[in-house]
Amino acid sequence: MTNDVVLTTTFHGDLYALDAATGAILFKTPMSAGSNAPVAVDGDYVIAGAGAALSGTQRDMIIAYKLGATGRLPDTVDS
Repeated sequence: MTNDVVLTTTFHGDLYALDAATGAILFKTPMSAGSNAPVAVDGDYVIAGAGAALSGTQRDMIIAYKLGATGRLPDTVDS
């Protein structure tokens, strides 16, 4: 948890940010593959491992999300 936000990944391959007090979903984004690892937070960055490819089109990656960034993941991500 950081700044009253709980960050987690799912085996299905999504990154969630949840309000620590209410449990409300603040943010959800698909990752490049499934995940069975915790996230790491460093300043404005969230580092997430997507290392459980569930199909041949998914890619294993370590992904760094930055607060306010506008980039996107490769086309292997189903939105």
